[in-house]
Amino acid sequence: MIAQSISAAYCDYYTVNISDIIRRLRARAKTCGIALSGRLFLSPDDPQSDEFLMQFKRERDARLMRLKRDKKRLAVARQRARHEGISALPRVATETALANIV
Repeated sequence: MIAQSISAAYCDYYTVNISDIIRRLRARAKTCGIALSGRLFLSPDDPQSDEFLMQFKRERDARLMRLKRDKKRLAVARQRARHEGISALPRVATETALANIV
């Protein structure tokens, strides 16, 4: 009974008018001075689609290389910041530890 009511709740479908959304988007863009008169989506077999993907991949790869380079520079800077020749002090025994030794 509970499973039926849950599955019935997920069967609600909503209709979305994509053409209306695009029409309103273009109208708003036009009032802002942005021209969206062309296609908003490229088909996979479109040559511009390939060009767009290649440009996106180039920019992504360049950003990843900058990120890796900056991580390496940060690691080197952190290592330089560590002082050489300074070691940690030996632990000092507490009074309770000394009392247990005696």
